[in-house]
Amino acid sequence: MAPKPGHRYNVEAFTLLKPAPSVVNDQLYRKFPQIYEIQYIGANKLQEVLDGKKEARQALKEWQTEGDAAIERMLQEQANAAAAEE
Repeated sequence: MAPKPGHRYNVEAFTLLKPAPSVVNDQLYRKFPQIYEIQYIGANKLQEVLDGKKEARQALKEWQTEGDAAIERMLQEQANAAAAEE
């Protein structure tokens, strides 16, 4: 696999890492049903990089910031739901 002409990115970063075991993914989806939102953010950031709209470093920073905010929202929603059940 090679970068598209005119693009520079580390292909090994995408090909050498292994995904988390599906059991872990299943547990995450059960605990945080909205976790897909973070993957969606990441997919959009990657597309922006591939389209030449952003540098990879900037897209990763944005993904971290937006992903952290999404996780914080999920945790807060979970805490609110647990408090409502009491």
